[in-house]
Amino acid sequence: FAVDAKGEKMSKSVGNAIWAEDGIKDLGADLIRFYYTSNVPPYELAKFNIDEVKKETFGVINTLWNLHNYLLTEYPFVTQKRLTAPEDKWIISKLNSLIKKYHESFDKFEYHEMGRGLSEFIIKDLSRNYIQLVRSRVREKDSKVGYVLLRCITDILKLLAPITPF
Repeated sequence: FAVDAKGEKMSKSVGNAIWAEDGIKDLGADLIRFYYTSNVPPYELAKFNIDEVKKETFGVINTLWNLHNYLLTEYPFVTQKRLTAPEDKWIISKLNSLIKKYHESFDKFEYHEMGRGLSEFIIKDLSRNYIQLVRSRVREKDSKVGYVLLRCITDILKLLAPITPF
């Protein structure tokens, strides 16, 4: 069942239901797919909260979009580099762990773990932690940072493709 912004149960009989067509038209199918793969296991009753989709789920996708724009602005030409900085190795290790867990979750039909893992990596690991760790290197235009961002964003987009193809 769905709940509204006040936490009240939504129902067709009450007249406060959100129809799938309206939700898709308003939010987009990809955002709703990502919401459902980030929150509730497919075998449990899903509570749909449109405000949560607009704030949290959109926030994850928007953060990824901002990282993408930042990469294009600051590092328009990136070539592969040998990574030596510990923070670069750390984020690539986190990315590889995410990819492994993502595929294991996919094979077990644990789609909610796929979305949660992607959300956590985008917001916590990449946007908050890694970007904070490399601030001084960004000011110096270290091209290794650009390579790491390109690799992370590219791999995230590949992982998002089955969930949010558009």
